[in-house]
Amino acid sequence: PDVEIGEGLGALSGERGEFDIVGLPPGRYEVRIEHTTFPVDVPAEGVAREFDLPTGRIVGRVVDAETGAPPGTAFVIAYRVGVPPGEQPVESPWHGGTGPSGEFRLDGVDDGEYYVRVSARDHGTRVLGPLVVREGRTIECGDVQLGCGATIVAIVTDARGNPVPGASFSVRSAESDVPLGHRSIPSNTASDAEGRFRIGHLSPGRYRGEVVAGARRASFEAEVAEGGTTEV
Repeated sequence: PDVEIGEGLGALSGERGEFDIVGLPPGRYEVRIEHTTFPVDVPAEGVAREFDLPTGRIVGRVVDAETGAPPGTAFVIAYRVGVPPGEQPVESPWHGGTGPSGEFRLDGVDDGEYYVRVSARDHGTRVLGPLVVREGRTIECGDVQLGCGATIVAIVTDARGNPVPGASFSVRSAESDVPLGHRSIPSNTASDAEGRFRIGHLSPGRYRGEVVAGARRASFEAEVAEGGTTEV
């Protein structure tokens, strides 16, 4: 039967990256994959072709700052630079865990500038960057050292000084606005019955935080030192 192309036909790739676009009459077409366009000639018997997407890669190794050994499984995630704090996702397409030797590799990273957050249980969290990723290039981060980290604690109270339980909070690096408190960082996500909250295993530096209780919001800033506890 005749096929009306209109604005184009599409397909989703499968688990191995394969896709099929069927029902095309012979002719010349442009195949668009993400942000890349490839010219393709389609003969009467059809065509099969593999595509290599032009992307970059970020690699490195995570080690304990004191022993130089891998700190167990660490979690590595890349965030785009320039995304407003409120729009920065907790997850991103470019993330993964480290291997037995502490090595990590983020493949398929689009062109652009990125912050890379590295975290591990019972260790601090480091934010690298900004790193400039270009098509076909590999960014070497080298050995990323994680120390024991620092802690921020606070008590949330209302206008009368009464504790506010169940208030949620978030903490971000003041330098990069990368969200912290991922599942690999043991921390509370809400204040307890006495209004207390605590987030630990932070790397030394300055942080911005926000506390939300219903319609009420409050922000704070804190600077932490290695192994220390800062009250706000």
